[in-house]
Amino acid sequence: MLVAFAAPLVLDLGGRPDNASLRPRDYGSGLVSAVAVVWGLAAVTAVVLWARPRFDRGSRPA
Repeated sequence: MLVAFAAPLVLDLGGRPDNASLRPRDYGSGLVSAVAVVWGLAAVTAVVLWARPRFDRGSRPA
């Protein structure tokens, strides 16, 4: 969803070549950073959930 939303900005669709200030940011690196943050948070969440102690329903921790 993030890539689909950012694609027109990254590909400069609808931009005007005579107006460089219309889109002054580097949207490609911003998209890469945002995707890296999302995947990083997903990885951290997966590791935390995997590392949590697991208990059976009938047993109690010591």
